[in-house]
Amino acid sequence: MLIFLFPVFIFIILYFPVSLKIEYQRKEEGDGFNLDLYTYLEVFGFPVQFPYLKNRILLFLLELISEIDYFFISFRKNEIENELEEMIKLNNRQIEKIKKAISFFRNRKFMGIIIRSLRIKCLKFYWETSYGAADPACTAVLYGFIWALKGIIIRTCDELLGLKRGVEVSVNPDFYKLKLTTRFTGIFVTRLGNIIITILIIILLKIKTTVTLTGFFSLK
Repeated sequence: MLIFLFPVFIFIILYFPVSLKIEYQRKEEGDGFNLDLYTYLEVFGFPVQFPYLKNRILLFLLELISEIDYFFISFRKNEIENELEEMIKLNNRQIEKIKKAISFFRNRKFMGIIIRSLRIKCLKFYWETSYGAADPACTAVLYGFIWALKGIIIRTCDELLGLKRGVEVSVNPDFYKLKLTTRFTGIFVTRLGNIIITILIIILLKIKTTVTLTGFFSLK
C-alpha cells in the first residue's frame, strides 16, 4: 500500500506552488526606496517563507528596479534645475538604459529555456504612481515618459509570462504641486516541480556543452 502512496505523495509535493513577491515603493518624503523581495512555498494553502536565493534572475530584478527608481528620482531632481529640453534628453537616456538591461537579461544563455520551463504565472501586477512637477508643461511631458516606462515593463512581462489577470496600473499627475510617490506589488507563481525540472534541464545542457567543447578541442 505504501509503495502506491509514495508516487502520489511525490506528485503532491511537486505540485506545491512557489511564489515570488516583489514590493517596491518610493515615498515622497525620503531620498531612498524600499524593496522587499522574497519567496514562499505554499503547503496546503499555508505560506512557508524562506530567504530568496541570490541567483542571477533575482539580482537582475534588483538592478532593474534600481534603474527604474533612478528614472523617477532623476526627473524629480532635474525638473527644477534644468530646462525642459534637457529633462527630455535625460529621461530618454534612462529609458534606453532600462531597455538595454531588459534586452541583456533576455539574451542571456539558457534564459529562454528557463522562462519556458518554469511556466511562471502572474497573480498580481499593481503599479501606482502619483507625481507632480509644479509646472503644467513639465508634468505633461513626464506623464508621457512614465507611461512609456510602464509600457516597456508591462510588454516585457506579457511576452515572457502572459499577463492575463491581476493587472492594475495607474499614473496620477498633479499639475501644480511638486510630489512623487510610486508603489509596485507583483506576485508571480510557479510549481516546485517546474523548478526541479528546470534545474535538471540546465544541468543537462551544461553537461552537453562541456562534452561538445571537450570533443571539439580533442579533434584539433
